[in-house]
Amino acid sequence: MKTIRESGKINIISNIGDGSGRRVANDFLNKLTVEFAKQSTKYINEVYEAPFAYKEKQLHSIIAPSIAKLTNAFIMECPVSRQWSKIRKQNYEDSHGWLDYWCRYRGVDFFIEIKHNYVSFKTINIRKNSHENWDYMNNRQLNLVKKEAKIYKDYSKGVLLISFHVITIYDYLQKRKKTKCFDDKERLIMAQKNYYENLNPSPNWSNLWILKNDLVRNSSEESKTHKTYYPGLIFISKVHEII
Repeated sequence: MKTIRESGKINIISNIGDGSGRRVANDFLNKLTVEFAKQSTKYINEVYEAPFAYKEKQLHSIIAPSIAKLTNAFIMECPVSRQWSKIRKQNYEDSHGWLDYWCRYRGVDFFIEIKHNYVSFKTINIRKNSHENWDYMNNRQLNLVKKEAKIYKDYSKGVLLISFHVITIYDYLQKRKKTKCFDDKERLIMAQKNYYENLNPSPNWSNLWILKNDLVRNSSEESKTHKTYYPGLIFISKVHEII
């Protein structure tokens, strides 16, 4: 487990391997999540709320500057040709769509799709919509851009298709109770391992960001009956074969 100054700790699991472009992908994902933690820390310290408490669209306000800091070139909502007819098995015309991110890092092009879900600190069970989003991202969206990736490979050292799933861990506390201190790091690691071992297709990389307690307190949300805390985030990825 590694400490990120002012942000907390991270726990990386990686089975990406050492094949062509894979060391580059491993380095990119490790640095991306560290930058994500740093960007989120600045946001929390400034406005006292968690940027990852919102929906997927708001998450891009943290992901985009993190990628920008690591790469010389990237674009959000990159236009690509998605061959929808291959999935529908009908004679629909293939149509254009958008890839969440294209970026070039150390000469390798990354096609990245993003998804965002939540998991309860109390149960650490994987929700149905998390399974569905993971399956759709890997087996549908990324499969549909392989033809486009073959074009990009002529201008780089290769193209890697990457799914990037962000899971926000949350917990509730009744207002009448004292402010919570999240020292159960083992439970957060259990949640990470649960996702890493039980998603299909199998991931080959994950990172867990355990927030410092002052960040957890500062980003908590208060309602009439309870407080919501965000003690950690799980990042799950599958790096597909290089094209």
